[in-house]
Order: sequence, then C-alpha cells, then structure tokens
Amino acid sequence: MPVAQFMAICLGDPELGYYTTREPFGNQGDFVTAPEISQMFGELVGATCVSAFDRLGHPEAFHLVELGPGRGTLMADLLRAASLRPGFVAAARLHLVETSPRLRQIQERTLAGAPLTPAFHDTFETIPDGPVLVVANEFFDALPIHQFVKTPGGWHERVVGLDADGALAFGAGAARIPDGDIPDEFMNASTGSVFETQPAANAIAERLGQRLARDGGAAIIFDYGYLKSATGDTLQALYRHAYDDILAHPGEADLTAHVNFEALAGAAVHGGTASHAVLTQGDFLLQSGLLERAGSLGAGKTHKDQEAIRDAVERLAAPGQMGDLFKVRVRTLRSRASVLGQFMKIEAEALNLDGIRHGFFTREGGVSKGIYESLNVGLGSEDLRDTVLENRGRVADALRVSTDRLLSPYQIHSPDVLTVEGPWEDGQHKKADALVTDRPGLAIGILTADCGPILFADPAAGVVGAAHSGWKGALTGVLENTVSAMEARGAARENTVAVLGPTISRQSYEVGPEFHDRFVNDAAGNDVYFKPSERDGHFMFDLPAFITDRLRETGLGKVADLNLCTYCDEDRFFSYRRTTHRGEPDYGRQISAISLEA
Repeated sequence: MPVAQFMAICLGDPELGYYTTREPFGNQGDFVTAPEISQMFGELVGATCVSAFDRLGHPEAFHLVELGPGRGTLMADLLRAASLRPGFVAAARLHLVETSPRLRQIQERTLAGAPLTPAFHDTFETIPDGPVLVVANEFFDALPIHQFVKTPGGWHERVVGLDADGALAFGAGAARIPDGDIPDEFMNASTGSVFETQPAANAIAERLGQRLARDGGAAIIFDYGYLKSATGDTLQALYRHAYDDILAHPGEADLTAHVNFEALAGAAVHGGTASHAVLTQGDFLLQSGLLERAGSLGAGKTHKDQEAIRDAVERLAAPGQMGDLFKVRVRTLRSRASVLGQFMKIEAEALNLDGIRHGFFTREGGVSKGIYESLNVGLGSEDLRDTVLENRGRVADALRVSTDRLLSPYQIHSPDVLTVEGPWEDGQHKKADALVTDRPGLAIGILTADCGPILFADPAAGVVGAAHSGWKGALTGVLENTVSAMEARGAARENTVAVLGPTISRQSYEVGPEFHDRFVNDAAGNDVYFKPSERDGHFMFDLPAFITDRLRETGLGKVADLNLCTYCDEDRFFSYRRTTHRGEPDYGRQISAISLEA
C-alpha cells in the first residue's frame, strides 16, 4: 500500500488507530506540544486572535475554529486571555475539528470551565457560514503524505509491504511515474532520492483559503516543516517520547512528516487568500510579547517557579528547539490585509540588546487604504495626512514613546547626518539622511521603499543611529558619516552593531550602463556588485552587499543583514520600483526606528 494509506490506517483506524485508541499528548503520551509546555503559548495566540477580531471591525458574530485541538489546552489558554475582551467572547462561536471520539471527551473536560462550549466537527467544511478565525497547531504534519523514490528505472511511489520474512518493509511500487508528473527540479535527482507530496494538507489549505476569501477572517498555522520544496525523507515516528523505526509499532507510534509551507501557501492563495511570510515560532512569540508575559507571570513567584518559566521560554522560542524548528504562517483575505497588528514590526536578533528598542516596520498594522495599505508613514506621499499620522502613532506606541518623540528626517539622498537631542517643533522634518542620538526615550527613524534602512547601536555608550542609504548615499558617505557622528557622542566602532533591514535585492534591481560605469569608475572593486541582466548592456545591482561591505570597512563590531527584499515581498513591504513598473501614481513608505529606553 502507498505510504499515505499506511499513515492513514495507523493514525485513524477506528479500532486500532493511534489517535482513536490513546492519549498521545503530554508527559504520559508520546510527545509534548507547545501548549502543554506553558500557558504563555495559548495566551499569546489568544492576544493575536483578539487583535484579528479588532482588525475585522468587531463583527457581531464569528466562528473561532481549532483544527486538531489535542487535549484542548491551547484553546483553554486562548479563551482565558481573550476573555479580557468581553466583546470577543460574546461574538465568538467555538468549533473544534476533531475526528477522535476519545480526544473529544478529553477536550470537553479541559474546556468545561471555559466561557464557550465547543461544537465538534469531523471536517472544516461543516463550519457554519460567517467570518472565521482559525488556529492549527501541529495539525498538518499528521496528515498522510505520498512519497516517491528514484530508482535506476525512474521514479516510483514508495509503498509499505511485507518482505520475505513476513515483516513490514518499504518498497517501490510497480508502476513508473511518468516524467511529466515529476517536478522539474527533481528530474536529475540521484538514485535513492525521495520527494514528498501532501495532497491532503493542500486540499484543506485551499478550502480554508476559499472560506477566508468568501467570508473574511484569518488563520494562524503552527507546524514544523520546510519553506521550499526539496528532496528528502521527512517521515518519522515518535514512540514514548523517542524517535522510533517507522514500521516498528504501527498504531502505537505517532507518524508525522514535515509540512511543505511553500505548497501549503500556494494552495491557500489558489483558494483566494493572501499568505503572509513565514515566521519562526520563536520570532512570532517574541514579537507577540513572550518575554513581557514571562516577566509578569514570574513576578512574585518562587525561584523554582521562575526557573520553570525561563525554561518554558527557552523551549518555546530558542533556536535549536521549537523556536526555529516550528514555523508560523498567517493567512488573511487579501482585501483585509493587516489583520494581525503583531506582524507590523520585525526585530533583528543582533539589536535585541539591553536598553535598546527597535523595529524594522512592515506595511502591516496600519489604517491606510488602497495603494497605501496599510502602515504608510510617509508624510510626503499623497495619502491622507490624518491617516499617516495615525500610522505614525501606532509605530510610536510599538516603540513605547509618545508620537512627538518619534523623529524622522526629510530625506534627500545625501550624506548628511543630524544629531538629535529632543523633539522637533510640531510638523518639522529637518533635511538629512541619518539621525544619531544619545537621549533616552527618543525614537529616531528613517523611511524607505527600496533603499536600505540601517539601524545602529552601541549599548555600552548609550548611542543609537538610523541611516537611509540608497546607492547615492552609500557612494557619497552617509554610512561613514553616521558612524563618525556616533563616535562624536562617545560610541566605539568596535562595540557598535549595524543591521540592514528590508532593501531591494539584486534579483529585482536592474540598472543601465551609466549607473554601472559611475560605480566602477569610483572604485575598480565595485564591479563585483554587478552581474549582467537579460537586457543587453544592463546589469543587476547588489545594493545590500554594497551597503554591508561599506559598513564592514568602517570597522564596526558587528554588521548584519536581514536579507529581506522589498520588491519581492508585496504583502509586507512597499516598493518604489514595483510601483513604477506598474505605473501606479504613488507609493507608501515603511519606517525603521530605534531608541534608547527611558
């Protein structure tokens, strides 16, 4: 039988299946999920759902849905947090998609004291019409996958059968898979290679996308998996909290496979939704306030309890644990972008320093409409001024400063730097392309829509900077001047960190011969930042590499690049060049800002 059929029987057989005959979760089961580690996980998901409810305009009624609710722990914690917003609970109708009668009983017991009583469903399709907020944690990884193996005679579906001794064994199906059914990138794979498909998961994702497109709402998916299609066998078995031979304990071990988030997103988009960029679970939780929640939860607790909370944070968010293994994808109806305000700000690990607050803000989380949707902070755009001011206020709130203490200059692609000591007069935006300050509680920022935003910090000296660097600014010295201005305030180069935020990448930045000649004439080594484009005499220019190399040449202690392309990621970033190529009349601007804590 195909691997997919083997998985389906082992996990879901009514009499002998893994999920129908036992309780797999927690310390008594075979694995521990994030909600079982700490209440903080479910609480932060609850806060995200409340934010989505706000962004949806507080509908009178909506359906709160969890796919594969486990023991019900995530939903219990979610509802406890969401109950702080009475309107959310009053409008919500709770639905749990669960096929196991045994697990339904456990979920009912867990949610006995919750403010909502669940309705159970075998499939997502039976959820009543109306807006939906959908949560799924480790749901898609347990859906059956198909595996295909490369043999000397071509690709064949991988099957499970009996060997000569009557034991379960893997083999290759008799029928050769036609070359036309094999993805192009796998055609030249070596013998023995395996690739996987997930039609069951993709079908659910597409139906979810169709529902969001029709009725509105949002979905938040947590699972472990990979971002791009690739060969590799990810099928695994967990038995009594340890990895096991896949065929050793059928019906007694949990079988899972890594989720292909690229395919999952494609299916949802095909259904009609926008699919936000994937975050790691660690990034999602940290951006949602995990550390702050851990601090409040541990206040007044014993040392032992505080250690347990710290351990939970480590397991949930640290690299090498759930923090980077698990991914989070948010899906929304495209016409309702910015459903989740938590995703308005990207933080760089290198700048998560004591006494420093910062954010590379996306286009999400604001109130602008049309081509400026939604967090446009550009007062120089043709957007409504009051709308832009509201967006700037939201940025200030995220950085915990008042609106008058969020400063950004009137940028002119110059090498000029201003040192800031206090708020400017109302409505004033001084001309410069970089700001530096040593004053706590003052957030300095720069606006971009393809050029490079660079944030600087020397936490020991208490000096921060923000620079706007397109090709002209980088070529004429804005980066070097920013470092010098920080030094004048006491910063040391060897202690200073600089991070480049979302910038147009080389694959999207084509330039003409005059541009190329100007750079090469300035310094012969600059030729490395260009490669020929498909158009004769034109080149693709690597602005991020040019910026980061210039920064390293200044002798800074650490230089990092978030490797995010403004042109490529329309869901998250404004792009001047993308707007120009489309012939649109104007464009929005995102902000990157940094401050010293007051």
